Amino acid sequence: MTTRYAIVQAGAPSPVINASVAGFLRQAAEQGEAEVVGVQGGANGLVDKDFSTLRTDRPDLLTLAAEPGAVLGAGRRPPDADELQRSVEHLTGAGVRGIAVTGGNGSMALAAGLAEAAARMELRLQVVGVPKTVDNDLLGTDRSPGFLTAGTYAMRAVHALGADLRAMAPLEQVRLVEVLGRGVGWLALAAALARNGEHDAPHLVYAPEAPLTLAGFLPAVDRALTRHGHVLVVVAEGAAPELTGTEFDASHHGRLLRNGAVRDLADRTSDALGLRTRPEVLGMVQRAASWMAPERDRTDAWQVGAHAARLLHQGASGLMVSLDPLEDDRSPSACSAVPLDEVAGRTRSVPYPLIPGCPDIPADFRSWWNRLSPVG
Repeated sequence: MTTRYAIVQAGAPSPVINASVAGFLRQAAEQGEAEVVGVQGGANGLVDKDFSTLRTDRPDLLTLAAEPGAVLGAGRRPPDADELQRSVEHLTGAGVRGIAVTGGNGSMALAAGLAEAAARMELRLQVVGVPKTVDNDLLGTDRSPGFLTAGTYAMRAVHALGADLRAMAPLEQVRLVEVLGRGVGWLALAAALARNGEHDAPHLVYAPEAPLTLAGFLPAVDRALTRHGHVLVVVAEGAAPELTGTEFDASHHGRLLRNGAVRDLADRTSDALGLRTRPEVLGMVQRAASWMAPERDRTDAWQVGAHAARLLHQGASGLMVSLDPLEDDRSPSACSAVPLDEVAGRTRSVPYPLIPGCPDIPADFRSWWNRLSPVG
């Protein structure tokens, strides 16, 4: 009898999320017994029963793995209890035995909710989470697929913008670069890896774990200008609560949040210090830059998708696939699993002690990054 599984891309897209779908399909084909249902449009597709059959023998899986966006459609809808129950009924009614839910901590909460609803309804439905988030804020895994690509993009962009600012310093003294990161500063730290020499950009870095205050920011810019002759500042989107007036937490995942706090900050800097200041918002290209995904990130994404199919084949449920730590940059990617209830809806903050402005990149972070993708 054919076993039917499903996969849903439940959160926002990432540069390598389609590689997880490709890995899942390839592994399902190798298991020789599976049909795969694709849930269209994230959680909306679960609630509305928007299902389609995915070919496990499609010849273009490597092409699919490199595609930007989310081949099944994505979104950030947190279903309520009734919608979770309806989703389980739709899946089991379609003959689905197990589902892989790809995404970040909100998506892992969705996965846990599906597993709990199935158990409460006494319906057989295995649920496995597949990590994906450019924010790298999932607990239970060494790293999240998508972060390495987004971090590499931010780092290279800041390096290039720093060189540009250095050349334009007679005309423009301050440049403020906003990166993604509502509640955590992983991408801000990755952008800071552009700094190798004393005067290299970025000169100041602000993360939600050590947020920016105007009282501290303006003097820090003034000091950095005296020291370097120009100043490039990296600001995570959630690192300036005085300007955004918003707490960037999980409760906001269902609505669009406007970025661009650096635009307000640039005006305030110009007015207060009399400096020519330009804001730059890197924006959604950070999570769309599939064309520059490092091999490690694409491999990680493929592996977690494949391991999810393997776990479902083994009868597992209530787990999230986890990427194991690496000994060095030559170590192969390997997967294990952690209980969903240990990670669902929880946030992995930057564990290093940061101070506002972050003048020095933590050595532990640089070492960890170099195991993923060596930085020259």
